[in-house]
Amino acid sequence: MKLRYALIPFGILVTICLIGILALWLFIVPSSQSDNADTKERPEMIRCTLAWGRLSSFPETAKNFEIHTIGGSFTRAFQGSFSDTPENIQKWLQSSPGVTDGVKIEGVTDGEKIEDEIILKTGEGASHGEIILSPNGSHVVFQVSWS
Repeated sequence: MKLRYALIPFGILVTICLIGILALWLFIVPSSQSDNADTKERPEMIRCTLAWGRLSSFPETAKNFEIHTIGGSFTRAFQGSFSDTPENIQKWLQSSPGVTDGVKIEGVTDGEKIEDEIILKTGEGASHGEIILSPNGSHVVFQVSWS
């Protein structure tokens, strides 16, 4: 009986140490905010987006290109957008396997054209990917995620 009670402080100490290690790990793992602030991370963010979404390289003519990371230690997603001519965007979409193998949802409400949504056929373990195309076809919003 004495041995059982003698082990209680040891168990408490082990529990406290494990909680401390977990908390430290959560703070040491880079957050999305630090990824977004670090310009050196941008090429890797683009690489992952293209691979996970099975997308062709973004058009060189793209304007106002933005990309950022969201998520935490257990999930990761990349969101972004760009503008270009409708012709260049259509070429990019048609050359992207994730788009051609995906599902396009035509955006029409009450006879009026709204944004088209494309659910991507993702790769490399990504759980979801989508592209939103503006009604005039000149602006793209994209997101791919892994969890």
